[in-house]
Amino acid sequence: MLYTRRMSRANNQRPLYQRIAIDIAGGILIIISPITGLLPGPGGIPVFLAGLGLLAINHEWARRLIELAATSWQQATAKIFQTNPLLSRAIDILFSLVIVAAITLNVVYDHPAIRIICFGFISFSLLILLTNQNRFTRLKRAIFSRRHNR
Repeated sequence: MLYTRRMSRANNQRPLYQRIAIDIAGGILIIISPITGLLPGPGGIPVFLAGLGLLAINHEWARRLIELAATSWQQATAKIFQTNPLLSRAIDILFSLVIVAAITLNVVYDHPAIRIICFGFISFSLLILLTNQNRFTRLKRAIFSRRHNR
């Protein structure tokens, strides 16, 4: 990885070995993300984003890519979830039932493969429930407003 002079002052304060270690860890996470994506449960995308987050510590291009992904995600969820209030409620009910079914399967069948699959369904359903009706944005605002009020 190239270390240019365009890095921010905060990055220049880090020793070179720390910057190299952060970049190597981020690169490894990005490389293994397709492999973890094949495994049951949420693997590929969160691992890729974690690697990109590590690279964003030292590189401006990674920061811009994360910002682009965040705005694209917000625009997509606004188009999908905010078009019809009835559809939004139906999505809430459907994915709540998916969570209940996954928990029930997890309790009834004591098998490692079932547990992994149920974990994937629960994680995906929670992600959908958080993005529906701007819950994640409202939760983020509530958390950060409490921190700033202290």
